[in-house]
Amino acid sequence: MKIGDYQLGYGRRPMIVAELGASHNGNLDTALALIVAAKAAGADSIKVQAFLPDSITRNFDRPEFVIEKGPWQGRHLHGLYVQAHMPRAWFAPLFACAYNLDIPIFASVFSEEDVEFMEEFDPAAYKLSSFELVDTGLSKAAQMKRRPLILSTGMANQAEINDAMRVTASSPCIWLHCVSSYPTHMEKANLGWMEVLRRNQTFVGLSDHTLGFEVAQMATARGACLIEKHITLTPGGEGLDDGFASGPEDFAAFV
Repeated sequence: MKIGDYQLGYGRRPMIVAELGASHNGNLDTALALIVAAKAAGADSIKVQAFLPDSITRNFDRPEFVIEKGPWQGRHLHGLYVQAHMPRAWFAPLFACAYNLDIPIFASVFSEEDVEFMEEFDPAAYKLSSFELVDTGLSKAAQMKRRPLILSTGMANQAEINDAMRVTASSPCIWLHCVSSYPTHMEKANLGWMEVLRRNQTFVGLSDHTLGFEVAQMATARGACLIEKHITLTPGGEGLDDGFASGPEDFAAFV
């Protein structure tokens, strides 16, 4: 399987994906600088998130729409996603920047509308986040575009993963072990789950939310063909991802 010109496969060096996430902090120039920094640090690909706040939550002031724990404790979901999202107008300059640097770029999609929007930019792949793995309509919409699919499993149980594997069986897929905790403590990394995923799938990788890069090293030893890690220009700062994302120097060491 290829993403861009990068050949993935068991026993090969894993593709390193720099996840921009919310590290742009609402600023397009920062997002562009992150792509440049990721390329300089040795990343093999860039990932962005193509959601709109109203496509994944609603602006309700009820307890179930408030985050109970973690780095964003007390935040209302809608306000958090407003702060974290990339406006649609950013995608043309972001993709142009990546193409000019000759680094593949793709997006996590959260709705069928996101898929249709992203087709304009010829993404190298589509990613379904852990929270969207059970959305079969979204999976089918992404499959129809005949691009590689990358699927995270952090919020899914075994039955839900099996269902998603059946839905996407006709597409080239990479299944990422993921712990949806930010940051993930090393003792909870549970890399043995990669072997469970590999029972039915050739292409298995890691969406890594741990600090440092030891877990990624161990995942590579277990045959990960792709490893995704967040990058920021301001590690330890006040941005939404700064508490678990790697700065450019650390990202280069990670690579």
